[in-house]
Amino acid sequence: MPRFSFTMPPKKDARQKAREPMPAPHERARGRPEGLNSPSTERKRSKERSERGADGGPEAESKRVLAMPNYATQVQKLQELLAWYKAKDKVQTCSNLQLLIECLKDHADALYDLSASVSETRARYDDAFAKDQFKLAAQLDDKCKQDDGALQALQGYAERGYRHLRRSEQKGVEAALRTLLPELLDDGWTAEDLGPAGFTVDLVQWRPGAPGTRQAPANYYPKLKAAGFSAKALAEAGLGQTAITTTGFSVQELLAEGCATCRVAGVAAGQLKQAGVTAGELKDGGYQPLDLLEAGFSAQELKAIGLSAPMCRSARAAVPVRAGQLRQAGFSARELEDAGYVLHELWKVGYSVEELKAEGFTAPEFRTAGVQAQQLMQAGFSAMELKAAGYRPLDLLKAGFLAQELLAEFSAQELRAAGLQAAQLAQAGFSAAELREAGYRPRDLQAAGYSAQLKTAGFSAQECRAAKLQASYLRQAGFAARELKLAGYQPHELRQAGYTPHC
Repeated sequence: MPRFSFTMPPKKDARQKAREPMPAPHERARGRPEGLNSPSTERKRSKERSERGADGGPEAESKRVLAMPNYATQVQKLQELLAWYKAKDKVQTCSNLQLLIECLKDHADALYDLSASVSETRARYDDAFAKDQFKLAAQLDDKCKQDDGALQALQGYAERGYRHLRRSEQKGVEAALRTLLPELLDDGWTAEDLGPAGFTVDLVQWRPGAPGTRQAPANYYPKLKAAGFSAKALAEAGLGQTAITTTGFSVQELLAEGCATCRVAGVAAGQLKQAGVTAGELKDGGYQPLDLLEAGFSAQELKAIGLSAPMCRSARAAVPVRAGQLRQAGFSARELEDAGYVLHELWKVGYSVEELKAEGFTAPEFRTAGVQAQQLMQAGFSAMELKAAGYRPLDLLKAGFLAQELLAEFSAQELRAAGLQAAQLAQAGFSAAELREAGYRPRDLQAAGYSAQLKTAGFSAQECRAAKLQASYLRQAGFAARELKLAGYQPHELRQAGYTPHC
């Protein structure tokens, strides 16, 4: 039987083990999937950025320009400022400007590297997907989404000023700007220089102390206007209403930059209306229906610029919009209902029942609103619709409906309660028994011509006696003499009714 030999691998000494990098926890557990960027790859890129230096040469500059659209303009302007202050022997100012240039380049490098990483990961994803390596493709897809989010965030930071550049806090950008920005304004640099250099947002957010500790002094914001910054540019950079009002812009200057700038600056819509601005222009500038109403624009003018009834009503201003105003503006009843007005309000402000019915309002809604049955009858509602809405027979009789129109819709009890005579119900075909159940008395049925049906209707001789009916009527109804005698009729009454002693 053959013998197999097995040789153990040589043991590694402690020094050799120490030199080997320890794998990450997730790599020890299952290994890093092929195609994902490992921490060593990220460290390699970071090392490349550091080796690239503050400048990196023409190739690095071209990559930065690709990564940041405004990079070239900003760097050029910063270098011009640096050259000017260098000629003035302003060492600290030069140092601050150089710091901003370095931060700008570092941010552009990070943008380019992250963008390249996203492109590389996408290519690997496409390759893995094509090879049916779906688990790896899913991991790469997650990394693409994560890196895309990071890239968008980094691009957004670049638009928010130097304070938000990558590692700006570590490098002391806030402290540098705190002294640099007032100096630039005091030295006469204008918006044509400071804007392209990327200082607009930082100038708007400038504070003399630590971030969030104090507001800028009152004389600071007028310097921005003196430097040539427009109110629109300052508003877009984040300057609030209170600060814009201290810059010294007049209403005419603000209006020249558009209604949106006026709104941010806190100019009331009424002032602009007096200056000849239309409701449509104010709406396009972001003014709300409440602003337009308080400015004195009518509901007709609001409707003409496309504002709906709900929008007008929701602007419950010091002078609230009434339903009558919206009706005069041409809004339909249904539009006002959609705006929250109830039927009672619509009816009170002059909408006719016919108009409201045409808009789809129902008889129950009218009854809830307190509309009389007569008005609904005139608007074309039937007795059946009004009955279903809860109107009583008496309401319908008072409204002008004929008794015959009600007979098919209501019970004998309801009609009796409404005051109809038994004769009216008899003409409609109600039987004597139905009239009795409805509460009509024997005399009512006699008046209706039902004398012969009194007994078959269920009336007793006693009830007829109590109603003071003559015995002759009861004889016609089929009552026997004995029944009448027991009910209290006297012999002479029985004789007069035609009963014989043998009955």
